[in-house]
Amino acid sequence: MIEVPSPIDQNGLSDWAELSCIFEEDGTLSRSEILKTLEDEQIENAEERTSDIWLEVDRRSHLLSAKYPIEVRGGRLRNRSPVTVPLEYAFPLLLSTSAWYRSTTIKKREWTSTAKLFEEYTTLALGNYLSGKTINIGWPRINGLPSNFKKIIASVCEQLGEPKGRCDLIKKNSKDEGADIIAWLPFVDDRPSQIILLVQCAAGKDFDEKISEPSIKLWRNFIDWQVPAQPAFAFPFMCANSLKWKRLSGTNESILFDRLRLVSLCVLNDNTSIKDKVSNWVVQQASRLPRISS
Repeated sequence: MIEVPSPIDQNGLSDWAELSCIFEEDGTLSRSEILKTLEDEQIENAEERTSDIWLEVDRRSHLLSAKYPIEVRGGRLRNRSPVTVPLEYAFPLLLSTSAWYRSTTIKKREWTSTAKLFEEYTTLALGNYLSGKTINIGWPRINGLPSNFKKIIASVCEQLGEPKGRCDLIKKNSKDEGADIIAWLPFVDDRPSQIILLVQCAAGKDFDEKISEPSIKLWRNFIDWQVPAQPAFAFPFMCANSLKWKRLSGTNESILFDRLRLVSLCVLNDNTSIKDKVSNWVVQQASRLPRISS
């Protein structure tokens, strides 16, 4: 079983149970095993917190259905597919829990590529959400996109069919101005006046500090859209607390994409360009998880 991190909140305990189910060989956990482990780790109110794990895992299973990697059967949690790792779910789960243990903390030299991989993962999900088009413009840029911000704005405007703004507020060192992804749903005429999302991706443990990005008012200086874009905020964590959800969404009037929403939208099949990168990252990160000594 995976070590119980400390400190740990109730939402985190559900994530811990998921880690133990997905990345342990037998792929199953009983209620009694979880209870004993929490008691051994001197977790307060262990019995109540075990019941809450069951309720939360059952909630996630109900919402994601077959896309949720764990099934709840009576007194046990079971990995639906112990032979193959469920990449769509495992990637954001491991990313959101990476700061729990010293062994899994993502090294500084690894962080840029990891955050970029989360942007690519989110880009796939948003394309399915809108059934439209997406472009990952987050810094550092990939796929041959220009590094210069003015040039990337010109390219984006051409693809969107939206007029370029004055751009007089662009700084010499402007990188992405808080928008990692632009997603839109074009019409057959490719004219302005369409749904556009400006998306900030935040994968670190202090993800909520970026909730005010991007500024739609500032972006109006870059793209002179006829209908203002909608800010969106993507993060690999779960947010079951309704008050925190309202606060996150209300701070910048953003559409939120937490782990549950992203997993429901993302499909990593054999034709997906980032599947191998996600798979390699998951295998490496899972190998770092600390186990409880038997």
